[in-house]
Amino acid sequence: MHLPDIVNALMTQMPPVLRWCGAVARRLRQFNIALGGKSSGSALTDALTLADLTVQEIIVAALRDTDPIFRRCRIEAEEENGDLALFSTDSPYTIAIDPIDGTKQYRDKTGNGYCCMLSMRSVDTLHYSLVYIPEAGPTGRWVQAV
Repeated sequence: MHLPDIVNALMTQMPPVLRWCGAVARRLRQFNIALGGKSSGSALTDALTLADLTVQEIIVAALRDTDPIFRRCRIEAEEENGDLALFSTDSPYTIAIDPIDGTKQYRDKTGNGYCCMLSMRSVDTLHYSLVYIPEAGPTGRWVQAV
């Protein structure tokens, strides 16, 4: 498994997936979707919504199904749902997912700075990052770094 192959696959497969996830999050935000049960010890950041679980499910399914190279990576997901057990447990590369970064702001409707995030790293280096900001203009905005 070569790093450029993983990065190229992420760059090809994941931008449309995160855009779809942003559209789902934007739509779900119109409803009461707050869920209990998340506790890191900080009331300032603890927030869980149906959108977090839904968006993560979509991202994990896309990683599972779009290219077998992704299943050879570790997966680090903010929530505990999706087929996480189908991914490697001993790869040097980790794909990290934050389905709704800024969930408290998203849930409480106190701002529009939430985003869907995915990154790929080794132990000491970030190799790829993709962020989609659904509320940044009529079609959202991408931030992608290699």
